Amino acid sequence: MWARELWLRGWHMKYLKIGLLLSLLTNHSISAEENPSAADVSKCASISSTKDIVRCALERHPSILRAMAERDHAAKAEGKASSIPNPEASTTTTYGKSLGDKLWTFEASLDQKVEIGGKRSSRIKLAQSENELAEGSLKKAQEEVFLEMVHSLNRHRQIHEEMELINEAVSAFQRVKAIYEKRGRLSAEQKVSSDLFELSIGEHRLRRAKIQGEKDALSRHFELILGQNLPEDEKFMPKFRKSWPEIAPANEVKSGEIQIATAQFKAAEAEWKAQKAESYPDITIGPVFEWEREGPTDVYRYGLNLSLPLPLWNWNRSGRAYAERGKIAAERHLEFTKKEAQSERQQHIDKYKALVGALAQAPDLKNLETKHRRIETLFEQGLVSTSLFIEAHRQIQEFTESRNEQEHEANDALWKIYALDGRMFEEELWNSNF
Repeated sequence: MWARELWLRGWHMKYLKIGLLLSLLTNHSISAEENPSAADVSKCASISSTKDIVRCALERHPSILRAMAERDHAAKAEGKASSIPNPEASTTTTYGKSLGDKLWTFEASLDQKVEIGGKRSSRIKLAQSENELAEGSLKKAQEEVFLEMVHSLNRHRQIHEEMELINEAVSAFQRVKAIYEKRGRLSAEQKVSSDLFELSIGEHRLRRAKIQGEKDALSRHFELILGQNLPEDEKFMPKFRKSWPEIAPANEVKSGEIQIATAQFKAAEAEWKAQKAESYPDITIGPVFEWEREGPTDVYRYGLNLSLPLPLWNWNRSGRAYAERGKIAAERHLEFTKKEAQSERQQHIDKYKALVGALAQAPDLKNLETKHRRIETLFEQGLVSTSLFIEAHRQIQEFTESRNEQEHEANDALWKIYALDGRMFEEELWNSNF
């Protein structure tokens, strides 16, 4: 007995170890399936250009991950919609006596529900349209994220330029103010000049604090999406466009909004057909077998069972009317969406041409900096007044901010045109300028 108990305990420990091993393997596989993005994190590990940043954002942005999850969920709907109802089996048996004889009865039937009127095909088309709707929502999310990243990257470079100008102005003002402070006695004009420099230093510091706050917000934004901070390197800053591309005519608008509206129309049409199919009753059909024994006699019967509901009180008229109005509304929405997209495209083209023309006529920033340094030299020689020197710094900063705003609007119009043309994700358009 003692040896048998040891043998049983040994086998029990082996089964326990095998069970623990299987559970660990199962949990590992489940966790890998539940977190598929964990393997994709490495795709954003090595970022060496602005293109890599955009690609990483298109994979890791929260709105895209949500849209991808909804897309994957909708992709399973067609399999569910195409399923056929399982047959139903039923049996009945009885026992009794009659005039001293034993009575036995047995009945078995196999019923299969048959959907008529196109119910199954309507469900499949509705599931397909839901999948297309999820694909359109994903495309729209990708367009929004792409535009957001292009603006953020360009703003990252613009902030760097604006911060350099402010630091340069503050340094120049402090240097001149220090010269005034070293002098023993100042004339009335020199005292006013010193006070003006002090005010200008304070004003530029407030500007710097505002831009620094915007820069910090952008850094947190990049860290959230990329999982790391964006280095202060010129290769991660899109260059200012010196030449802007021409806009080619487009025959058809292919944006995410159009895809969503098209999928909504298909879904409404499929729902209308499904409601029409509901007007036809489903039938249930299947074989029937009966066996009866009365004393020494056996009786066998074979037959066919057919069940058909009678649509006496309800022909689903209200459901068909409701779905038909929904189909008409979705069709009009698709028509209006296409017209609005065409009008929006033309508006963006007009805006883009006007902004590009204004940017082409604007003076070059390097030439302005050269003129500014000449004014600074003249000021140090005493040939230019203090107010003119301060105004020169202010004008170059205001010009840079205005130019950056115009560049932002032009870039926004350009990429929105590409989105409407369905060309936003053509990587040959992704150059160092973005």
